[in-house]
Amino acid sequence: MSALNVLNSAVTALGTTYPVWLADFLTVDEEGLLKLPDEPAQYVLNLIVDGPIHEWDTLKYRNVRVQLNAWSRTEGEPLTMLQAAETALLAAGFIPLDARALGRDGPYTGAAQDFERTA
Repeated sequence: MSALNVLNSAVTALGTTYPVWLADFLTVDEEGLLKLPDEPAQYVLNLIVDGPIHEWDTLKYRNVRVQLNAWSRTEGEPLTMLQAAETALLAAGFIPLDARALGRDGPYTGAAQDFERTA
């Protein structure tokens, strides 16, 4: 299974309403936290591997899990963003899992939800 194909499917399903960034390509601060680009609202995708063996092009296991973080400068918007994303990702074959609030990060509030897709 190609992890890149799964990430590309997620990015395509999310559309262009909000910018979508891959966490691995964002810079981090001195504490190791992601530095968010200067956007009013945005998604950040994280690839979660279900085992220690991972290469960008292939995974050892059949399931790929991604975490979608929604960040916004508008209080409450991240949950609305996740609800819209869940509908789009369900249509693309992803299974929604846990959702949680991420709290504040500077001017942003955030929420996250995990999604899984089987090969």
